[in-house]
Amino acid sequence: MPREDVSNLIKGVKQSKNVVEILSIAFRLLRGDEISSENPYAWLKIFDLDEIQDFIAELIKAYSLIESSSINAWDLIESIIYEWHESAIAISSPDLADAFNDETNEVLLTQPSVNNPV
Repeated sequence: MPREDVSNLIKGVKQSKNVVEILSIAFRLLRGDEISSENPYAWLKIFDLDEIQDFIAELIKAYSLIESSSINAWDLIESIIYEWHESAIAISSPDLADAFNDETNEVLLTQPSVNNPV
């Protein structure tokens, strides 16, 4: 078997394990189970139940593309998990929340001057 095929099989096994683990946590959150903060997917707790359902649907849809699609579904799955994780970090960041709520230092943008090329 070519190395590339073996590499893809190994990646598939690892990714499948991750997908099962993260979906398990998501479904447990939907049931109202408590998730330890040490769990690598504890960041899912930041989302409300509707958002968790959206995450599950998005992940399952990407997973269903593994055999039937010309796109690399594993990369899509990695991307989905990464983007949701980054969103959780942004949502839970007090600095980011302060920045969005801070209107005191708001500076309005002006139209660039035609006489002043950048």
